[in-house]
Amino acid sequence: MPTRQENLQTIRAAAIKVNPSIIDQKIVPGTRLKHNEGWECIAVGYPDKHDGVAIDNGYCPVKCFEILGRPIRLLDCLAAIQQKVGIKEVILIDHHGQFYRAPFLPEIKNLGIYWNLLNDNLEDQSDTTLEFIAQLVK
Repeated sequence: MPTRQENLQTIRAAAIKVNPSIIDQKIVPGTRLKHNEGWECIAVGYPDKHDGVAIDNGYCPVKCFEILGRPIRLLDCLAAIQQKVGIKEVILIDHHGQFYRAPFLPEIKNLGIYWNLLNDNLEDQSDTTLEFIAQLVK
C-alpha cells in the first residue's frame, strides 16, 4: 500500500500535468515556498516593494526562497480525475465534499470518502481520501 507521501506525489503530478499553472514561478497568497536553509512555508501575501514576502511564520526576502507552487485544490484533483478516468466511470461529489461512484446511473454508491471543503488543500485531506484519489489518477 502506498504511503501518504507517495499518494500526495501521485496526485500532485497528475494535477500539474492537467494544470501546469500550479507551479508558475510567481508568489501569491498560498504559494508553497522552500527557504535556502531547507524549511518550507506558505506565502500569506504578495511580494512587497522591498522584494520581501510575508510568510506563515514571519517575513523574508523573496531571494531566500525556491517556489514550490500553489496548493492543490479540489478543482485540480477533479480535473486530473476527469483526464485519467474520462467517461469510463462517473465520480460525483456533493456539496458536503462526499464522493460517490456511479457505475450505472441511477445506481449511486456512497463511498464514505470526503474532501474537507473548509480546508481546500490536498495536503490537509485524510489518508483515505488521498488513497482514493491517487488510485483514480494513476
